[in-house]
Amino acid sequence: MSDVMDNAARSAAAQTLPADPGKNISDTRTTTAATTLSATATTARDTGSPDDRPGDPIVCPRCGAPMHVVMRNDEFLFYGCTNFAQTGCRGRRFFERNAEGKKLGLVREICPECHQGLRKGIGKNGRPYCACFEKTDHKSGEAIFFNLDGTIRTRPIPKEKFFCPECNSPLAYFEVQNGRFRGRKTFACLEAERHNPKKAHYWEDDDGRPAW
Repeated sequence: MSDVMDNAARSAAAQTLPADPGKNISDTRTTTAATTLSATATTARDTGSPDDRPGDPIVCPRCGAPMHVVMRNDEFLFYGCTNFAQTGCRGRRFFERNAEGKKLGLVREICPECHQGLRKGIGKNGRPYCACFEKTDHKSGEAIFFNLDGTIRTRPIPKEKFFCPECNSPLAYFEVQNGRFRGRKTFACLEAERHNPKKAHYWEDDDGRPAW
């Protein structure tokens, strides 16, 4: 009789407890971690770290697909399109950064010509900028600069197209916006890193040509 009761108790205990409690706990943790990683790869708030403060979904500005975090050496670079491997879509979204490189917020503005995410930051001259650097996707073959609110910055049109005498790249044509030379027209090589940067800017001469 005692043996029968012991067998019944063991049978009830086997039905009540999971066969391998440790395995179930591990599976739960793995599932939770995978879910969290998936969420942080495609969502972010407008400010703060993109991988630890999930919020609104981030979608590709070119195809509308979800986006994931692209990092290098544990440093956040940008959001990349998850369709890149399948379709080659190179849609990207960037965070605005201050002079120290700290992320300030997701740049919401999109380039109206190539539909790429715009970049905002502080230039080497210490001034803020808003621009799209996808030169090969622009009709002009040049970077496009915008006002800080994302509206297109109107630029003067040169009488003809001129090329850099150092590297033969097309010269951009600008009107100086600030400082003592405000209002003056200038030609600039946007590929100055390929040669002496001191030979990258040329004032407009009286005949509308660069003053070489």
